[in-house]
Amino acid sequence: MFTARQLALHAARLASAKGGEGIRVLHLTASEEGAGTVFDYAVLVTGRSDRQTTTIVDEVFHFCKRHNVPRMPVEGACGWMLIDCYDVVVHALSAEMRERYDLDRLWPHGREVDWEREAAKLDDPSRPAPSACKPAARRKAAKPAKDEAPGAKPEPKRRRAAARAPRQQGSDQDLPATLPPEFEPKPRRRKR
Repeated sequence: MFTARQLALHAARLASAKGGEGIRVLHLTASEEGAGTVFDYAVLVTGRSDRQTTTIVDEVFHFCKRHNVPRMPVEGACGWMLIDCYDVVVHALSAEMRERYDLDRLWPHGREVDWEREAAKLDDPSRPAPSACKPAARRKAAKPAKDEAPGAKPEPKRRRAAARAPRQQGSDQDLPATLPPEFEPKPRRRKR
């Protein structure tokens, strides 16, 4: 399970991987008047087209689905889509919609998170954990044979020839060298 901050950072990382632009992660704290927000983080991302916006949202949604993150269904269409993961809300907008609704100014009390620096420190849960075996470069080199000089290249291993089954009656060898006249190719006509 992820914290709200980790989920927001993963969403920003995924949006960036799909070509999202103008990515901002805002940490929404309670304002001076004491009024808080319903969610802790807002991720804003701009897509260059509706298709890209949909792709960004699909990627984040499937990430949440793979990692059992509680979420609401994707909302919106054509220029503005959002995913509500309760503590994190991801807004993917076209440039026109982002300019029109100016969501960047909607939360003046929100603190900007340096998501690129923090996301670089996060482990990618989609990748398998590194194995405990030694890397190939650290493995011990094969010992040279007693009669070989150290540093000499060993001879390549020879492959044994596979045993072939004897040809059976009616195989390709028994076919006539020429085809019967009905199978001969017809001459091509010249175009005039």
